[in-house]
Amino acid sequence: MIIGLTGTNASGKTSILKYLISRGFEHHSLSDAIRAELTWRKMEHSRENMRLVGNELRERFGPSVLAVLIKKEIISANAVIDSIRNTYEVIELRKLPDFRLIALDAPVEIRFKRAMKRGRQENAVTVDSFRELEEREKSKDATAQNIDQCMQLADFHIYNDGTIEDLHAKLDHIIKEAFP
Repeated sequence: MIIGLTGTNASGKTSILKYLISRGFEHHSLSDAIRAELTWRKMEHSRENMRLVGNELRERFGPSVLAVLIKKEIISANAVIDSIRNTYEVIELRKLPDFRLIALDAPVEIRFKRAMKRGRQENAVTVDSFRELEEREKSKDATAQNIDQCMQLADFHIYNDGTIEDLHAKLDHIIKEAFP
C-alpha cells in the first residue's frame, strides 16, 4: 500500500508519517527535491523558500515533476509520501498501484498552536498571519501549490481535532477500509 499525505499546515501529517514509519513504512517527501535545490543554491530551507522554489521547479519542468522524481525512489510495497501540494502530483501518484491519498485538516486555532509549539521560524506569529501564509498555498495556478484542490481529490479525510491516539485510531480505520 502506498499512502499519500496532503493537508493544511500543522494538521497532523508529520504525526501520521511518524506513526507509519514506526509500522515499517518507507518514507518519501516531495519536498526532498526542493530541499536539494535550496541547498545547491545555498538558500535557507524556510517555508517561503520551499514554496517559491517548488513552484519554480513545477513551472520549469511541469507541475508533476516532484511526483515523477519521487516515484523512481520507491522500493517497498508499503510507502508513505508526504508534501503533496499540487493536483498534478496527485494525478501522477495515482499511477502507482495501491495508492490512496489522505487529506488532513484541523481547526485553524489548533493548527496555529501546534505550529507555534514546533517553533519553526517560518511560522506566523499571529493566527491572522498564519491564515495569510496559508492563502498563498491555495493557488489556482497549475504550477503552484494548491492544497485545497489536492484535499478535494483525497480518497479519505481526517479531521484531527483530538488526541494523538484519536489520530492513530482514525488512520488505522482508514487503512483497514482502504487496504482490506
